[in-house]
Amino acid sequence: MDLKVLKQEMSVNNEFFNQSAEQSVELDITVPEYYPEIERVLKCRATPRVASAGINGQILSVEGNISIVLMYITAKKELCSFEYIMPFSRTFEFDGDTVGCIPVCSVREEYMNCRPLDSRSVEIHGAIGINAKIIKKQCTQIVTDIDGGCVVLNRGTAPATTPIGMAEKCIGIEEELELGNGQPSVKNILRYDAKPVNTECKIISGKVVVKGEVKVVVLYCGEQTASPQSFRTTVPYSTIVEIDGVNDECECETSCELACLEIKSRTSITGEARTFSMSGKLRIRATACCNNEVPVVYDAFSTKYETDVVSKEIMVEKIFKTVNESFVCKRNIEINSGSVGTVIDIWGEPQVISSRLDNEELSIMGTMPVFMLAYDSDGAPIYIERSVDFDCKFTAHGATHRMRANTAVSLKNISYTIIDNCNIEICAEICVNSSIYNISKLTVVNDIAVNKDCLKKNNKNCAMIVYFADKGEQIWDIAQKFNSSPEEISEINSVDIGEMKCSKTLLIPIK
Repeated sequence: MDLKVLKQEMSVNNEFFNQSAEQSVELDITVPEYYPEIERVLKCRATPRVASAGINGQILSVEGNISIVLMYITAKKELCSFEYIMPFSRTFEFDGDTVGCIPVCSVREEYMNCRPLDSRSVEIHGAIGINAKIIKKQCTQIVTDIDGGCVVLNRGTAPATTPIGMAEKCIGIEEELELGNGQPSVKNILRYDAKPVNTECKIISGKVVVKGEVKVVVLYCGEQTASPQSFRTTVPYSTIVEIDGVNDECECETSCELACLEIKSRTSITGEARTFSMSGKLRIRATACCNNEVPVVYDAFSTKYETDVVSKEIMVEKIFKTVNESFVCKRNIEINSGSVGTVIDIWGEPQVISSRLDNEELSIMGTMPVFMLAYDSDGAPIYIERSVDFDCKFTAHGATHRMRANTAVSLKNISYTIIDNCNIEICAEICVNSSIYNISKLTVVNDIAVNKDCLKKNNKNCAMIVYFADKGEQIWDIAQKFNSSPEEISEINSVDIGEMKCSKTLLIPIK
């Protein structure tokens, strides 16, 4: 007796490791002689970025840099800022096999305090938070078909999103950014920032083509101008990310982060600074997967021989829906430290606190630190930092509690209205990108053994048994009880394989 068992490999991406750590920042910074002296510190901010993350043995190494910007007022009551770049490195130890492991790391500012030591030096005490994750592609073997041994199967299909692979690529960006004709020349840069956004992702000839743009903003003090100036532009980028096994039937999710960034003003031969030199590096991550129907065997038995069945529980996920929407958040900010006359610059960094699915709705709760550089009613520069909470809901027809949502938010635009000297209304347009996954927990056959030397004791005195089935009983369970075939029971009694819709007397064929 030859028993042929056909198996198939199922893959899932699991979070293999997740650990957070705090990296202290203890510095004494001296402003160079060619910078104006410090009269009063407005704000010291730190922007950490991950430059690289790699696995060597059982060690995960994270390296990056922290851009520390000291914004201050000079003795002439002018705004000025100084940037200091601090590298950092952190390692995490873990146990287990590293085959198929991909590091996914993020950083954030925890707190940053600054104390002036003299007119050119400050003492900085703070910390950044580092979150290190390892995603591992884990494979498991499941039985998809069995032939021989008088084995009958309770089979079906499971909708699943099968991970194909994940890859990361770094690309450099070098750009010369020119001021418009109506903008004054640069005296000094107060702050700069850039937000990369992937706008297009295509799979062509087994490769992932990613396109996007970097939204750049520079706040600077102009020559012979009273108030700071804002310069905004976009820089396009495109690259190819290699993922083994990707094809045109796959779907792909991408993300992009800044690994490093530096923007400086450049002075021409005429003595005017009308160009910014931008250099940096982007970390682009692509995750490919395929939606398919995986054949599974839920249960099996032999009508003739004693059978040992090994079952296991598996978790399968399938992309149910993607949400790419935006909403407007309006909030009032109270200014307790003093009145506001003119706002110079305003920006924000929205973050997701939680996202959940309930009553066919995707509910998102988050918070957004809002940063504001302004002049008070007396014309003195002030720096304001407040946090505003937001929540939004999007329709997700068919969504249930057995689903999960992977959600990210970004700031598309922010504006303000001065209500009075102590109140400002901010209006922020926030973009939401969410992938909703359907989660199924299944018990399937992992292995089977048929003992050909041990026959089942069937009633050979009759060809049929009369059985009264109750409503709700499963044809499969009845067949297994009498070592019969579910298909034959269904055909003889003209009932569907599955659950009995009503009580009925059945004829059970005996093998």
